[in-house]
Amino acid sequence: MNESEKMQRKKVYKQTFLVLLIWILFFVSIIGYGIYWLFFDWSRFK
Repeated sequence: MNESEKMQRKKVYKQTFLVLLIWILFFVSIIGYGIYWLFFDWSRFK
């Protein structure tokens, strides 16, 4: 494997990691807001 292939592979791994991190943060924030809405936003119940 030459140097350009190593650089390309590293770039692909970095992009994949970044996309996965963004999706995981997105889902965690949705779940966190859902828990907040369900348990802590009692003002919607009159």
